[in-house]
Amino acid sequence: MTNWEDLLEFADKQDDFVKGFKKNYAEVTKEEVKAFQEKVKEEYEQYMKRGPGTNGIKLDEGIMLLRASKDKVAAFNKIRNANVLAEKLFNLEISKYPELIEMEESNKKYDEIYSIYDEYNKKIKEFSLMSWSKLDASLLL
Repeated sequence: MTNWEDLLEFADKQDDFVKGFKKNYAEVTKEEVKAFQEKVKEEYEQYMKRGPGTNGIKLDEGIMLLRASKDKVAAFNKIRNANVLAEKLFNLEISKYPELIEMEESNKKYDEIYSIYDEYNKKIKEFSLMSWSKLDASLLL
């Protein structure tokens, strides 16, 4: 039993030794999360002003904006996941990112719309390259 008690005492000493480090890293994590939340909010504002769902943009431009937005959201999700792990490690409250979720959900909806347009463009290009002599009129009905 003495070995077990020695191990517990050693673990308590080590825990006391690293408390200052843990507190410091917890504060750094809080600051990083807060800065990231601000960055997400700024990106969301830009998304609402100039994103793939903005009124008046052309469909080809919308496709490009959607791709860029999906890449940005994927990068943000990686950072968010790292932040969540850090918050769990230091027993901090898990932060919410409603703007990031909204962008992701909107992108899913826009993806459906733009994928239809993209498929339409591919078919038009395919038909324009097709020789009229090889055209099967029954496929058009």
